[in-house]
Amino acid sequence: FLYYVMPYVEGETLRERLERERQLGVDEAVRITRDVADALDYAHRAGVIHRDIKPANILLHDGRPVVADFGIALAVSAAGGGRMTETGLSLGTPHYMSPEQASADRDLSARSDVYSLGCVLYEMLAGQPPHTGPSAQNILVRILTEAARPVTELRHTVPPHVAAVVSKAIEKLPADRFDSAKAFRDALDDESFTYAARPGPTVTAAAPLPAGPTRRPRALLAAVAILALSTLGFGWMALAPTDARSDAPAPVVSFVLAEPYGTGRAPVIAPDGSILYYDRSAENPGFRLRAAGSLETVPLDQIEVDGPGGSSATFSPDSRWLAFVADEGEGSTLRRMPAQGGPTRLLWSGGEGGQARFVPEWGDDGWIYLEIEGALARVPEEGGPADTLLATPGQRIQRIEALPEGRGLVFSLSDSPSLVRTVLMDLRTRDTTTLLTDGFDARYVESGHLIYAHPAGALYAIPFDARALELTGSPVPVIDDLSLLFGYGRFDVSAGGTLAYAQGTGGEVRDEGWIFGLTSPDGTVRSYPLEPTDHPDASLSPDGRRLAYTRSGGIWIYDTELGSNEPLSERGADTGEHHDPVWSPDGSEVVFERRAEGGGLFVQRIDGTAEARRIAPVGNPSQWLDDGTILYGRALTDIYAVSATGDGPDRPILRADWVEARPRVSPDGRWLLFVSTETGGDPALHMRRWPDLTDRVVVATEIGFLNGSVPFAFWSRDARRIYYTSRGGDGGTLMEATLGDGDPPEISLRDTGHSIGSLRGIHPDGSLLEARSRGMWYSLGGPGPQPRLVVVTNWLTALERELGGGS
Repeated sequence: FLYYVMPYVEGETLRERLERERQLGVDEAVRITRDVADALDYAHRAGVIHRDIKPANILLHDGRPVVADFGIALAVSAAGGGRMTETGLSLGTPHYMSPEQASADRDLSARSDVYSLGCVLYEMLAGQPPHTGPSAQNILVRILTEAARPVTELRHTVPPHVAAVVSKAIEKLPADRFDSAKAFRDALDDESFTYAARPGPTVTAAAPLPAGPTRRPRALLAAVAILALSTLGFGWMALAPTDARSDAPAPVVSFVLAEPYGTGRAPVIAPDGSILYYDRSAENPGFRLRAAGSLETVPLDQIEVDGPGGSSATFSPDSRWLAFVADEGEGSTLRRMPAQGGPTRLLWSGGEGGQARFVPEWGDDGWIYLEIEGALARVPEEGGPADTLLATPGQRIQRIEALPEGRGLVFSLSDSPSLVRTVLMDLRTRDTTTLLTDGFDARYVESGHLIYAHPAGALYAIPFDARALELTGSPVPVIDDLSLLFGYGRFDVSAGGTLAYAQGTGGEVRDEGWIFGLTSPDGTVRSYPLEPTDHPDASLSPDGRRLAYTRSGGIWIYDTELGSNEPLSERGADTGEHHDPVWSPDGSEVVFERRAEGGGLFVQRIDGTAEARRIAPVGNPSQWLDDGTILYGRALTDIYAVSATGDGPDRPILRADWVEARPRVSPDGRWLLFVSTETGGDPALHMRRWPDLTDRVVVATEIGFLNGSVPFAFWSRDARRIYYTSRGGDGGTLMEATLGDGDPPEISLRDTGHSIGSLRGIHPDGSLLEARSRGMWYSLGGPGPQPRLVVVTNWLTALERELGGGS
């Protein structure tokens, strides 16, 4: 095998430093840049171009920068007998690519490294690179077409000569930059240096791309065209056609909601252009209907919110009717009414406990499609019993698109806000296929494209053949500032070509997933090298070697010695979600909860030599004792025990009218630790003697629910200390409770002062397993434009003009 030997550099990367501090002092940023320029000058004089200068490749050793990975990606590819990519682009982040790299120029010079280093200096001063965007393609477009903002607009304390150096270093034409890294460095030392940057290029809409399979929409060219279109649209101007050969009407921004859209749900557009949207800013917040061409809106009080992303309503194909889900007592109903408001008519009722959720979809085949009780179903448009199409246990259907002539459905299937995929169903066979793993909430448009939301906050278009039911091309970005809400794309496109979307990069809700790590009591963190997952469930094997955790509804096992990461149980249509893995004392088996019809507690060997066996009704496994007893919670209110063999009935341990959950017997077998609300409304840590459950001791009361989660607590190996969080199950301050020598023991509490995520276990070396959220947040006061509702008429004609027709 090809391998690469490197010296050890103690310290951190510049990227890690910037993630922690965001901006550096001007003097320090200039010093680091000067030293890196020295290193590049030496390399350039030896005929070596780095090609990938970025903060992650600048190591800080005792504060002095060391430049790493000279051309490593290209060298590895060349050693394998080929080029790195079809275009020769560097791997990894595009923020620091020179325009000649972004345009696939293979003959790079020292001036390319000068550009990249200029971008690094820009970020050290401004806190962000010169060009940012929701996707790699979008950033490449901006590198090629947009002038960067002067660094002094973002930080006015940057000295004039330093700002001038930055401007010259990041010029788009190589000939306009410094001709060497040495000239770059010398200019930083010259306080008299000046430079008048030329005006940046003007972005204009490009001519239409040639139609047919021979055209080249590969990411960049198509992205340039559409970015140009959307940039003009965002300025709230009517767009004049840029192609003299096209007489298609220009897209016009016809409506902008004056108030921030905030947490408004996804808008719904009728074929005739009428729009239904949720107006939270109104004196009486609720759904409003704006008829096509009207300046007035009509409140529709019959429609209520159902789920954070759905509006719970759909227009009929002729735009005359609305069908919507109504919450009625203990169950849900599907109703219809005139689109302009009026009496409602019952189409379907789930009865007591029957639940319908999220946005229904009225197809042109006489059916209304929706999710009913964990399944994709349909109801006749004139009313009648529901027809179940697909069971989706443990998953959520968050948006449905009915394809023309009843050929199929495209719908979003969600495991969590961070793991949503787009699925296709052929209605003739009811077979399903995953179309997109990084896109959701797709809408089909007559140009032959699916328009879908991307997790980065953008809209993409991808060619789609609605007859063959298959994708026929590559995706391109068409809107780059879509505001998401809890993983839902807040947009809609009508059959007539009108686009409505929540516009703005600020105030976004995002779930970045969970990462696992070991935190010592002194606050030192060691992270597991795993991709973020969608759930914090995890536990350590008794020897600390293996991590069992939940990913996409299945249990996975990560082996720290082998570096392997394999599924123990895979989630599927017939298995449901798996959660709360707990290890057997010998580390050979795992017990977990399965949440689905026929679910319960299941035990499975990690070597895969036997099928999982069901041992108890559904519950939350907490601890597997040495005698083969498994402690678990039912509905987080009662504590039960069951034999790991499944022989004999499960038996109650603690049952009451209050919460009793998260049981854990001390390593010396003397005490049962658990969470209870017996002493008040908020959860507290309690102990009782084990196994007779006498002598209740309140350990701590300064814990609490967070996002509805009951917190975890864990014993130290010597049974003298208990670790928990002061705020709740999803993170807070690490607390330590120490047991005194009395009987029952006195408890002393200590705030360690260390922030910690959700506690999930304790390692044999005493460090604590934590799941740390990478962020789920929503803030109207966040950076970037605040969300507002925008409606653009004739948008589809512009899309067709720029991209050509799909299939």
